Amino acid sequence: MVTLAQEYQKNDIIHIWNECFPGDSPEFIDLYFTKKYKSENTLVYLLEDKIASCLQILPYEMKYCGDVCPMFYISGAATLPEYRNRGLMKELLLHAFQEMKNRGALFTTLIPQEEWLAGYYQKYGYTPCFDYITLWITRKISVFDDLMFVTTLKTHELKEAYDYYQKQSEKHAIFVQKSFDDFTILCEELKQRRGGEIYLCRRDDKICGLCFCYASVQRLQIFEMQGNNKNMKKIFLRKIIERYPQRKIYLMKCSSNKDLVPPTPKGMARILDAEKVLNLFALHHDEMKLTIKVNDEQIVENNAVFCLENGTCTRKENGNFDMEVNINLLTQLLLGYQIQNLPQEYGIFPQNYPHMSLMLE
Repeated sequence: MVTLAQEYQKNDIIHIWNECFPGDSPEFIDLYFTKKYKSENTLVYLLEDKIASCLQILPYEMKYCGDVCPMFYISGAATLPEYRNRGLMKELLLHAFQEMKNRGALFTTLIPQEEWLAGYYQKYGYTPCFDYITLWITRKISVFDDLMFVTTLKTHELKEAYDYYQKQSEKHAIFVQKSFDDFTILCEELKQRRGGEIYLCRRDDKICGLCFCYASVQRLQIFEMQGNNKNMKKIFLRKIIERYPQRKIYLMKCSSNKDLVPPTPKGMARILDAEKVLNLFALHHDEMKLTIKVNDEQIVENNAVFCLENGTCTRKENGNFDMEVNINLLTQLLLGYQIQNLPQEYGIFPQNYPHMSLMLE
């Protein structure tokens, strides 16, 4: 039986997390279950009154077509070893889709913890939509600017840093937004790691850059770097190189049309309410004239023929259509993910570079 968790079951869910994600530190688990976990956002599969499998649906918002859309991020999907290969996670996902849709969400996203899981989630309508590239950083950074100062983020600077982070994120046409509480938790999680740091750059006492990174014994990984100009980014790198002279430094960044390095898929997305998303898309692409048939094996309400014309979307249960797609492909098309690699007929959809990062993964 699948149901929402009760507060008294929290310790059982922590036990499952410890069993299934042994690489997570006690500090991270304590932070997650203190600051992020809520029983009303947790689905559990009960077998003889014992929780055998569970997942969390964490509420976020996504900027899409100029609007802010409710979405949920799947976290902590796990099944105890003795109950695996029984279809429990499938039932949890199907219930989660309806729960998220009933709460008004248009999209759901996740980041598979292992590569093979991408294929598993694709069976349930998810498709890769968030690409990243990783660059090795040379140590020859010659830029110098006396007006820029790099320091580590202090607690009293959190709100100012968050406002800057949000403003920089707005540059992406499609991105997963974070609340101030989300941002605070992310900063706390990174700072509690040994080697985790957040730098900010100031010019004329105003923040002009943010950098999130983690230093291990042999390498330093920059998870995200935001800034107003290229010189600012070089200032960050010079500071990091000076502090970690023996580390190999790698920068992970959201892919764009300027990249020369092949991207790597990281995050996945799925449309939960095809009609509402198509309505939004049509409203902001009034030049589009298309009749599209959608097939969705998990959410029956999405199975229909949709007519896009003059900025509106009309639903029909059947009829002639120009194009037929499953929910995976519809998600890819409407998010504009790697359109250039699809057959020519899909070239009518605009190319985009959806952005999702720093998700407590």
